[in-house]
Amino acid sequence: MVQKSGLAGTAISVWGSNRETSRKPVEYYTDVLNKLGFKAKPKIIDASIYWSTVGNQKTKAQTGFADWFQDYPHPLDWFDTLLNGNRITETHNNNYGNADVAAINAKIEALKKQPNLTPAVNQQWADVTRWSPTTRFGRRMRTVSSLTSSAARSTRPATSTTCCTSSTGVASA
Repeated sequence: MVQKSGLAGTAISVWGSNRETSRKPVEYYTDVLNKLGFKAKPKIIDASIYWSTVGNQKTKAQTGFADWFQDYPHPLDWFDTLLNGNRITETHNNNYGNADVAAINAKIEALKKQPNLTPAVNQQWADVTRWSPTTRFGRRMRTVSSLTSSAARSTRPATSTTCCTSSTGVASA
């Protein structure tokens, strides 16, 4: 698919911090991208500045490692923080892929007003899960499917699968 897309040899910077829990997944991810035909290189920076660097729009980080630990037991802790396009900021941005889908944003905003997690509300959150790019991110943290699909469709960046994101700090694809 990479060869057919014409993107073989495309340079990709895979961002990670110098923490061992970041470095190893970044090395693995970089290796996978290279085996697929890209020219990926890890971009490892100090952990003390990692999140502010990849959360800065000016950095234009292509892809990399992110982990998210649940702060409180509610779907908002994931969806509102990481996937609500209304929360994209120029600096200290937690929506690393700039996921911004109007229908998903509207559903998250509506569900924020629901005080209880009833079975009906839980079903609505499940619907957001099906609609959402829960492991799919857009413009900045894009990966293989983004690069190939954007080349196939247009020059506009596409939403894509992001590797190495998990709540446990273990790489997943």
